[in-house]
Amino acid sequence: MNRRLPHGGLRAQLAVAIALVTLLAVGASFVALYGRTGSRLRGELDTQLRTQATDWRRFIAGAKLNTPAAVERAAARFIAAQGYHADHGKACQ
Repeated sequence: MNRRLPHGGLRAQLAVAIALVTLLAVGASFVALYGRTGSRLRGELDTQLRTQATDWRRFIAGAKLNTPAAVERAAARFIAAQGYHADHGKACQ
């Protein structure tokens, strides 16, 4: 009795099984790395923002920021004093 395997035979079934296992492994790795990286980056950004907020409070200590123009000038000086600028091509206004 000659019995045929359904859906294209043993080779096709093995190829589909290997493809599914590979897809699941790659998907699981992506999810794990994405979650870890996102969590780490959020933590770093939160730390940097807290540091920047502390630096800003020290920078404006004693300053008279009673008008929007005064706040804008102080902010421009604060930004100009930073060591790194994401956009090197434009001067701070």
